[in-house]
Amino acid sequence: MGKSNRIRVKRVDTKKMSAPKKKQQGMPGWAMSLIAVVVAVVILSAAVLTFMSTNGVFGRMQTAMESENYSINKNVFSYYFYSAYINFQSEYESYMNYFSLDTTKPLKDQTYGKAASATGYAYETSFLGAFEGTWYDYFLEQTKAQIKSTLVYCEAADVLGIELDDEDYATIDANITSLETMASLYGTTVNTYVVSTYGAGVSVKDVRRGLEISALANKCGDYIAEQINDSVTDEMVDKEYADNRVDYDLVDYMMYTVSVKYDDAVREVLGDDYSDNYTLTADQEKEVKEKYIELIAEAEKKADEFADINTAEEFYDIITNHILSEAYDNSYEAVNFDDEKDPITEPSDAEKATIKEKTIASVLAKFEENKDKEDATIEGDAVKDADGKWTLYGIAVDAAYATELNTIYKNLYANFIKSEDTLTKEGVSFSDTNDFLLGAFKDLIVDEETDDKEIEKIDVNGTKVLYAGDEDLAEKDDDYVMYEYYNANVYMLTRAPYQDVDHSKNIAYILATDKALAEEIIAALDKEEDIDLEKFESVAKEFDKATYQTYDNYTKGTFGVAAFDNWLFDKDLAAGTYTDKYITMDEKTENGTTTGSYCVVFYDEDGHENWFVAAKNTVLNDSFTAKNTELEDTYKVEFNDKVLAKLDA
Repeated sequence: MGKSNRIRVKRVDTKKMSAPKKKQQGMPGWAMSLIAVVVAVVILSAAVLTFMSTNGVFGRMQTAMESENYSINKNVFSYYFYSAYINFQSEYESYMNYFSLDTTKPLKDQTYGKAASATGYAYETSFLGAFEGTWYDYFLEQTKAQIKSTLVYCEAADVLGIELDDEDYATIDANITSLETMASLYGTTVNTYVVSTYGAGVSVKDVRRGLEISALANKCGDYIAEQINDSVTDEMVDKEYADNRVDYDLVDYMMYTVSVKYDDAVREVLGDDYSDNYTLTADQEKEVKEKYIELIAEAEKKADEFADINTAEEFYDIITNHILSEAYDNSYEAVNFDDEKDPITEPSDAEKATIKEKTIASVLAKFEENKDKEDATIEGDAVKDADGKWTLYGIAVDAAYATELNTIYKNLYANFIKSEDTLTKEGVSFSDTNDFLLGAFKDLIVDEETDDKEIEKIDVNGTKVLYAGDEDLAEKDDDYVMYEYYNANVYMLTRAPYQDVDHSKNIAYILATDKALAEEIIAALDKEEDIDLEKFESVAKEFDKATYQTYDNYTKGTFGVAAFDNWLFDKDLAAGTYTDKYITMDEKTENGTTTGSYCVVFYDEDGHENWFVAAKNTVLNDSFTAKNTELEDTYKVEFNDKVLAKLDA
């Protein structure tokens, strides 16, 4: 119950107590008149209090957080709180169904990390980490941390003489205008829209105040970051790299998994009786477990055979042939050669063996031929001559057989592209959770980083087998619930730790909110001659609804958009080139770009080498963290928990 309601109830009770039960000995008229006036004033006061609460007057009178010269009232805090909540829903849109959070229910009534059902699982702990409390508590802590940092940097801004200018206020006005636009789309007033979005009592005035404080803090943060950036020298970066090479160097390796599923054992035991909804008897369960143990032993034996290979070339040849051979057999067995209505004639066993061998060799050759091409047309090797007769690698086959084998060929090729991608790993960073990578980086690891763990050093062409899944099944009792899989992972190191000398890229880009605008921007660029960075920027500024940004030392993966990286890091891309077609930024990015943005990019020139960029970022982050700690120690921020507890959520 809100404060205004509590006051109203109290006044109503007073009114009842004051009303005379029975007139005795003649109550004076002036007394009756006074009572009537008091009651009227009380009722009027309750109405005023309700009005003031609804319109946020009380919220503005209550300080939620404050520093020496700045304060955040309850309404502005509510704006920050719900902004964090809205941004969270946008950022984790694809995962909301897996979280315990129900956006239709009050946050205070929902426990973080508690699944909706007793048998369910709340995935937020995997994505966001452990937290004790309600979802309200979670967002409250996030908001308090954000505002604390904001107030600290506002205080620092005062000391540094940093103030908002006309351009800053114009940006704030544009944000307010966007609220008005949204309100009109919903057919309501802007203040009604603001209340529905940011909480009861919050007005445009409160939103503007929050935007102003954030803008000042961000401006100060940018200034301090620029000062820190200018203070970092090449010598500092070189030292960071030399002292911590394990954090920056990369390795190349190959990996193949010999995989066994519990279901494989079930299929072998049940045979033709197998179905997707099988039920095992007690005897069958025992037999399946024994078969599962047998299959696991076979997988380990096969993995050990692969681990005995001595060269990367041989490893690649044997593994790829193994992958394609298994896939070929599975596809071939799925063909119904004995169809009563339309049987397919098979060649001899020797001819079938030749066809299999040559098909695998052809798929591998075709892959090598096309691996640098974006698209390749794959048809298969069965051919028909002028007389309508089919042959496959010089072997006469009927039309139906040729059709099936060409289909198998195309599927083998398509699936091999995916398999080869998982087989070959290039540019892999160190991880202390993988025994193979621990061994690969052994010479660069500081002992205390691995808790004195025994590490087997792995040299180039060295192999290691790591197991995952069901282990020691023979020692488990009958009630043991299996993981339902077992993997024997075979690794081979193909390149020892090396410095990442690929270059980052210095770029500029324009973000448009719709495709038509992006196409207009590209058309405007096409009309210009000899586009350089300056001209690209001038064209960008012709479009008020587009956003222009520059980014120095961009490294692959920073934005998290594959299409962006594929264009920018194409080996044939020349400096001074812009995209002839917009790139859809349909994945979440670290710089805040959201789904639905369309990007036009200009590649200006190469930046620093990747190792330098990564090491410098560490120096910058460490310096900024130290500065942030210094500022927080200098400018204290206080919380009013009583006010924060009243937030309606």
